[in-house]
Amino acid sequence: MIIGADRITEDNGYYDIIKNKYEGKITPDNTNAIDASSDYSETNSPRLYKGYNVIVKQLVESALGNKFSSTQVSLYPEFSKKAVNYTSNANGFSEAHAYDTMTLLPKENTPYTKLVLKIQGSDITESVTLEYQVIVNGEAVGTKQNITLANDSQELEISIAKTGTFGNFDGTIDVDTNNKIFENVQVDDRNTNNYITIEFTNESGVKFVVTFDGYYNK
Repeated sequence: MIIGADRITEDNGYYDIIKNKYEGKITPDNTNAIDASSDYSETNSPRLYKGYNVIVKQLVESALGNKFSSTQVSLYPEFSKKAVNYTSNANGFSEAHAYDTMTLLPKENTPYTKLVLKIQGSDITESVTLEYQVIVNGEAVGTKQNITLANDSQELEISIAKTGTFGNFDGTIDVDTNNKIFENVQVDDRNTNNYITIEFTNESGVKFVVTFDGYYNK
């Protein structure tokens, strides 16, 4: 994608010529033989071989890992893996995504009771474990739990285990949809009160759907 498919294909062709006709070696004798051959020209020659498949991969990996000598900052910024998706819609997150974090914004005066949700994988072809943790107003509810994700819907019942009711949501929701990552913008990133967050450990990056089947006192 960096160099372009046509150039990569051309470069691979030059590699094949060097490998098959010149023992895979760039030596004075081989380059002289290339120059003397009527098969090549200044614009079409194994001399133009760049080794993109080797060089570009190493350059990108070095840039991402800040492995260049005498450098202070990586070429690319780090991105948070905890991008938050918000909803106040009871239908939930009905589109399949590789979710990391979901935040629910309950209506004011909704009681702290139980949350029932359904998780359904998308195109699951092998056993995938999804870890999740429910957080209410910044405090973890119980311990982290695991679910083996499947293409069939599975129901989870989560007790919020608090008394009273939610108030108005106090926080910022636009911070997590801010896409001006290269403009050095600062935003007020906070979820202070009256919200429910579900954090997923989704190391395999699988896509899934979460819908809500009920929120009730039991």
